[in-house]
Amino acid sequence: MKRFILKLGKVEIHLSTFFFLFLSFISGRFQLFFFLFVIALIHELFHVFGALLFKVRVDKINIYPFGFSAKMGALVNIEWYKELVIVLLGPMSYFFSKVLINLLYKLSFLSFVGYQNANSVNLFILCFNLLPIIPLDGSRIIKTFLSFFLTEKKCLKINGLISILCLFSYILYMPVQFTIYIFLIYSQSEYWYNLRYSYSLFLISRLKKFKLFPKIHNKNDLYRNYQNIIIQNGKIYNEEGYIRLFL
Repeated sequence: MKRFILKLGKVEIHLSTFFFLFLSFISGRFQLFFFLFVIALIHELFHVFGALLFKVRVDKINIYPFGFSAKMGALVNIEWYKELVIVLLGPMSYFFSKVLINLLYKLSFLSFVGYQNANSVNLFILCFNLLPIIPLDGSRIIKTFLSFFLTEKKCLKINGLISILCLFSYILYMPVQFTIYIFLIYSQSEYWYNLRYSYSLFLISRLKKFKLFPKIHNKNDLYRNYQNIIIQNGKIYNEEGYIRLFL
C-alpha cells in the first residue's frame, strides 16, 4: 500500500485521489468532488482541534478520494470523556459547514444548484460518519457507551461484530460504492488483526493514574471507566498488580 502513497511531511495522499479527481473533471462532477473534499476536511480538522485541545499527538493526516483520516496518538491514554469530545467534534462540524454554505450562497459564491449540492454532501458526511462501522465516528461512540457496561476485551469484540453487521447492511441496501466498500472492508480486517495489540495498549495505558470510581469484581479483564479492584483465588489485586501478571 505504501507505494501508492505520496508523502508531504505529516500529510499522506493516496494516489487514487488524483485518479478520482481526474474522473470528476471528465465526468462533469468536479463540483461534488470538491464539496466532498472540503467538507470532509473541515470534519477532520474538528477532530484535530479536539486532539490538540486535550494535548493528544496528531501523527499524520491521510487523504483518500472520499475524505480524510487523522492518525492520532493512543486515545486510550486519555479519559473517556475527552475521547468522546474529540469524536463528537467531527459530527458537530456539520453545523459549522452548514453556516459556511449558507454564507457563501448569500454572498453569491454559490449558485442555487451548488447550494443544494453542498448541503446534500454535508448531510451525507454527517450521516455516513455516524454509522457504527469501524473506523467511523459512530463506531467509536458506540464503544464509549459499551465501555460503561462491559469489560474492555468484550467491548473490542462486540464493537467489531456490530461494525461487521452494519457494514453488511450498508453494502446490501446502499447504492454501489466500491471505493468506500474496499476502505471499510480493509478497516475491519485491520481492526481484527490488531485486536490483541489494541488490548495490550489499553492495559499499558492503565498504568497511568486516572481518578475513577472503584469497581470491585472477579472478571479476568478490566473496565475502562472504573478503577478496577479484582478479587481472584482469595487474593485482591489493584490495577497495576493485575496488569503486571499479563505484561
